[in-house]
Amino acid sequence: MSSIVAIAHREVKSHAFVFYGSLVLGIIPILLSFLPYWGSAPPSDIRGFTALLMGSVTALGASILLGASTFGTGLSERRAAFDFVRPISATSIWAGKVAGALTVLYGSLALAYVPGRLFGSAPQDEGILWLTLMLAPLALFFLSNAISISLRSKTGWLTVDLVAFAALAGVTWLPLSRLAERSEVIWQWQTPLRIVTGAGVAGFLVLVTASLVLVLRGRIDLATCHKTQTLLLWPALLVLSLGVDIYSRWLVSASLEDLAAEFSVLSDPTGRWAAVWGSVPRKGVLHAFLADLKTGASFELNDFSWGGLVFSGDGRRAAWIAREGVFEKRDTLLTLMDLSAPEPAKSRLTFPISPKSRSLTLSPDGTRVIVAWEDAATILDAVTGNTVGSFRLPYGKEAWAFLAFNGNDSVRVIPVGGSSSNGEFRTFPILEFDISQKTLRKTGEMAHGSPTASTSWLRLSPDGTRFLLTTGSASQERDVTLFDARTGSLIQRIETAKTGITIARFLSDGRILVPRNPEGGPRFLDVRGPDGQLLRTLKMAPPRHRVWHGLEIAPGRFLAGIGPAADGVSLDSWKPVLHVVDVDAGTVTSLDRPFAPAVLTSWWYHLQTAAQGSEASRLVLSTSGKLIQLGSDLKSVRPLTNGEKKRLE
Repeated sequence: MSSIVAIAHREVKSHAFVFYGSLVLGIIPILLSFLPYWGSAPPSDIRGFTALLMGSVTALGASILLGASTFGTGLSERRAAFDFVRPISATSIWAGKVAGALTVLYGSLALAYVPGRLFGSAPQDEGILWLTLMLAPLALFFLSNAISISLRSKTGWLTVDLVAFAALAGVTWLPLSRLAERSEVIWQWQTPLRIVTGAGVAGFLVLVTASLVLVLRGRIDLATCHKTQTLLLWPALLVLSLGVDIYSRWLVSASLEDLAAEFSVLSDPTGRWAAVWGSVPRKGVLHAFLADLKTGASFELNDFSWGGLVFSGDGRRAAWIAREGVFEKRDTLLTLMDLSAPEPAKSRLTFPISPKSRSLTLSPDGTRVIVAWEDAATILDAVTGNTVGSFRLPYGKEAWAFLAFNGNDSVRVIPVGGSSSNGEFRTFPILEFDISQKTLRKTGEMAHGSPTASTSWLRLSPDGTRFLLTTGSASQERDVTLFDARTGSLIQRIETAKTGITIARFLSDGRILVPRNPEGGPRFLDVRGPDGQLLRTLKMAPPRHRVWHGLEIAPGRFLAGIGPAADGVSLDSWKPVLHVVDVDAGTVTSLDRPFAPAVLTSWWYHLQTAAQGSEASRLVLSTSGKLIQLGSDLKSVRPLTNGEKKRLE
């Protein structure tokens, strides 16, 4: 131990000049206190920032200087032999030199940062900054040592180093680019950060080990040290990079069967196709698939983003906003998929906007698409990508616009969720945009809003002439109002005092279903006529039960998952039983199957409908989180996919 201390003391003395330079830098923030200042920022903030800057410059310079000279200088000038003449082990020599160099490194860092920090304010996230200032110079010290040995030896091993570095850069770029490409849809960054942190720690240990081994094996010969370092360092780093590459491939790979229970399912209006997106357990990366419910084939949508997916009214085309990676700087990319072809084919449109908030709507025949953001909407030809119309939305931030095609040549704009800052009701215009004439005109207006409503859900009737507006919040009662879609005239307001209404919806014949969940009471379902008048009430379930409503399997009949559970209970804790609800007969019949509907009539899908009796209406979810297709008899079952998986590039 005494020999290690002696060598460390010698290293500190030989680099004492670093302390003096650091102290000069540390005084600079204090001197700023005596200079005139006319800026808007507080002087203490300026001093704190300057102290951080001086500390960072010192840490960077000292780590490079010490890393390059601690071993490299003695070997190149042939002074390392003096250490080995004494009866001191090579390990003690290495430990003493490293301890002395790190003492100088962190001592100079303290001298450069602490004086100014005492007279300045603390920077934001000071703990993270201090951790960075402690760890980054340490890694840079050993990296500088390895580079110094390579450059000073002037042997043919330098060529090997350059080739190995190029190979390492290529191998490392693959996983990094793979993660960067998926960066927009990685919602649990803890998983990739763990492997990045682990790889960084492993790489650091490789550098430390290489510096120790070159002293043990190379001793006083610089060429031997370089050879030893090269043979140890590059194979270890390449193996580490290959491990990261294998991990990143595992992280971004998935099949439809791998998705967790918390995924979203959206069917096309014909009920043949289902878009499924969600994450795989322990990965936290968004994956999306398009499943053909007739053939059982599934297609991975590799550029899908959080913006969601829409289908055309005839089910012949799908569209979504394509994902952008970290290194991509481009205009917004829209992906369209032709579902009418024997093999679904993708095409892409680029348009020069980059809105923060985007929504998509396809025309009934899929030939046109509306791309909307906060205050404007653009209509594109889905084949050529040409703009066929655009208009401004007059609502600003006071209401958001629900856009729907009224045929292929007209767009209806309905305001949703509007209220003033004091919670009073506001009047907003209902608009109609004629694509051929490129005219925007007012067809009506509506007044809505609520001092307590935090969210609004809108549902259009099957014929597009009426819409239901459900307002409220997850923790409060919800109001349901029926409006005329063109004029905004009030047709019927459904009183909901403490009835706990969930989201109302239309049946295919225009009747209205209004679920009611009174607190602590049974679950009911009100069946109302097209005009909103109450026709009958069905008791769906006892108190403290959850009810999931599915799509119609026949006129006036739909599937529902019913089981005892409190609100917010996860699927694996909820044990639903599949039921058939017949609103005409007024019956709720159990099928005694542990399933729940997979394609829900939830609020997110404002136009979520599918043909009666279609495959989508019989798509159910097991309690284990697997998608299952029921037969037309509601008895036979088969997996959603037949195992044929394709990736659409």
